[in-house]
Amino acid sequence: MEDDDIESILFICREVMVFKVPARQSNAGYRAAEWGDLGSPLWKGRMRIIERSSGCSIRLEDSQTGEVFAQAPYDVTGLSVEAVLDSSRYFVLRAEDQGRKAYIGLGFAERAESFDFNTSQYLHHRIHYSDRYTDDSYEYRHVILPKPLLKLIPKSYFEPDDSGVLRILSETEWRGIGITQSLGWEHYEVHAPEPHVLLFRRAKAPAAQPAKAASAAASKPAAKARK
Repeated sequence: MEDDDIESILFICREVMVFKVPARQSNAGYRAAEWGDLGSPLWKGRMRIIERSSGCSIRLEDSQTGEVFAQAPYDVTGLSVEAVLDSSRYFVLRAEDQGRKAYIGLGFAERAESFDFNTSQYLHHRIHYSDRYTDDSYEYRHVILPKPLLKLIPKSYFEPDDSGVLRILSETEWRGIGITQSLGWEHYEVHAPEPHVLLFRRAKAPAAQPAKAASAAASKPAAKARK
């Protein structure tokens, strides 16, 4: 994880409900009706889905203090969140803490909130960030967008200039379509055959002067002036 990664909030729900989930008896799936009284949840609080270029996490937090009740790194395989079979408002979340895992029930008061929750996961799951690679001056990575997200890119992006080159996106534009990058990255080139592949670069920090050399230079006595 990069130290200067910028967090992007994909989703906030002011109140979600948590329930104890009985052990699943078969591979048939979970049912909210088996969780007991849905009007008496184990916990209530805020949910946030937080994305960084290095990953995405689902956090359940106290609405007043922000203290984390549970969190789950979002797994692109879909194993961290599972919809129940009998309702569109309830899910099972695989919470993780220092390597330990627990399955908890998650509920939304409104169907619109659960729909937005699903959409937020889908957008993150479909944006791919490559590993970084470098040369003497820059570090690079490419970002692959799902083709449905192309409709969020300004139309002028697809209008090449006189030389046939597609336009470069500004930082405001690429952040606006959901790309999360840390400080200093810039969109610098389009993969022409595939406009959903965006190429980014960031200037490498100058190499620091070796500490021993700097110390020796500072301690060297000044030459005496000739008489």
